[in-house]
Amino acid sequence: MILRPSQCNIKKISITNHTKSIVISERFLEFFGSLDIFENVFCPFVTADLILIDGASFIEKNNITGGEDFEIEFEGYGSDQPLKYKLKVSELIYNIPNPNVRSKNVGLRLVSEEYLNDSSNYISKSYNIGTKSIIEDIKNNVLKSKKPCFIEESKDLPVTIIPYLTPFQAIDFIRKRLVSEKYKSSTFVFYETSEGYFLTTVEGLFQRESSKAQKFFQSEGISQHVKGANSTDFDSFHLFLNYTVKSSFNLNHSLKYGGLGSTVSQYDFTTKKYQTRLFENNPSSRLFVDKSGGNNPIITQTIFDEYSKNTGVSKPLFIPFSKYKDTDNDTVNFLFDTVAERICFSNLFTMEKTYIDIPGNTRIHAGAIINLQVPRYEESKKPSNEMDSGFYMVTAVKHMITNSDTAKYDTHLELMRFGRGVLS
Repeated sequence: MILRPSQCNIKKISITNHTKSIVISERFLEFFGSLDIFENVFCPFVTADLILIDGASFIEKNNITGGEDFEIEFEGYGSDQPLKYKLKVSELIYNIPNPNVRSKNVGLRLVSEEYLNDSSNYISKSYNIGTKSIIEDIKNNVLKSKKPCFIEESKDLPVTIIPYLTPFQAIDFIRKRLVSEKYKSSTFVFYETSEGYFLTTVEGLFQRESSKAQKFFQSEGISQHVKGANSTDFDSFHLFLNYTVKSSFNLNHSLKYGGLGSTVSQYDFTTKKYQTRLFENNPSSRLFVDKSGGNNPIITQTIFDEYSKNTGVSKPLFIPFSKYKDTDNDTVNFLFDTVAERICFSNLFTMEKTYIDIPGNTRIHAGAIINLQVPRYEESKKPSNEMDSGFYMVTAVKHMITNSDTAKYDTHLELMRFGRGVLS
């Protein structure tokens, strides 16, 4: 099936009630108004907002009270890779009669089933096993989830005590303490997509996903309509609109919260040793400098010299002593060597947020990497803006399907990145 940009083919959509005896499927499309599906690398579950145009007392007749099964499968660009979601009805967010009193607009909040299990369970347990085994135990035995879970390699924590937390809180408790085997800042995120769960570092995502990145650009010379009966101008699927950048830099925030540097202090209550470490984010660091030849660093040498170098740093941090599980060296702290890099990286990575709209794309998920080509708004031999173009991570995605007759499908992306220019 050839789909135009922003077209959608809903292959399956259904709501099943508690008794499993009434399944609303094809007829359900009569009530379908719109559906917004949300994925976010900072959120451990998928949510969706379903809007119904109810002129037949759908909610009352089917006794929709929460916990019903919702399932959808749809195609857009990348129809060889349709998206499938199985969610639960969790909340009636509004119920508003229309002025003609012959129908009403009903809003239902849908969530992953694991989120409902998270709300009804707590963990108070001690673990003396590897990090991967802890996460798998919580996911399989407490969240009752059969979804796949990718867990990036990390150093094992010492004995881990979960102090009466919900499952997602417990995983976040562990996530904040993880130290990567490979990436210095250890900026771990835990999130869910249609493909399953991911516990991974931001650097690891960039490393693994960049080779699969789709390129998006702006051009006045590309049609957004099908050319001929059996072919589509696929370039039109890669146009982006509504390009918006929120705060590309904030020097005050970087100085105050550790983006340029920090002092980490540690006290070992057993040996009575006190240590401090000064971390300075020098522009010579390749992690935060642009990748297009050194012309657009996030941190200039002048800023570093005036506000960070040899002037003390503005973010003091104190952490307790704890060693890695895989070492007998009592001087090795499992946070001491990474906390400053982690705070610095997180501070700069989340500072610049870019938003774009693209035609509905089922190949895009939270954690994906895209190559954004931002044009220069002047006559130049270089058509792309070297500072703003480059690889971005999709930190949040909203799939928006509206109008069951034409099934309009668009995707809204929130993007973040580290460094400037085109990553090599």
